[in-house]
Amino acid sequence: MTRIHLRVRLLGCFVTLLGLFVVLMGTFGNVPTTKRMVALGAQIQSSGGAPTAEQAAQMQRLQTRLVRLSNAALILLLLASACMAIARYT
Repeated sequence: MTRIHLRVRLLGCFVTLLGLFVVLMGTFGNVPTTKRMVALGAQIQSSGGAPTAEQAAQMQRLQTRLVRLSNAALILLLLASACMAIARYT
């Protein structure tokens, strides 16, 4: 096996690991955070009034976490796409 073939295979393994990591981030990061946001929203709605300061702060924290996780997943997927493009033309 030549060095180029070895590099392409290693790059393929790296892309696979990136994809797997993004799936795990979604499964163990985004999904639970979204479920907590939905539960908190239902709690706020059932109270019938405006959210308390604590509820609003908690919702803001959850939204910030979800945005950060989503941005990290986007960056990793873009990196994986770039690696696939490099491997395609190597």
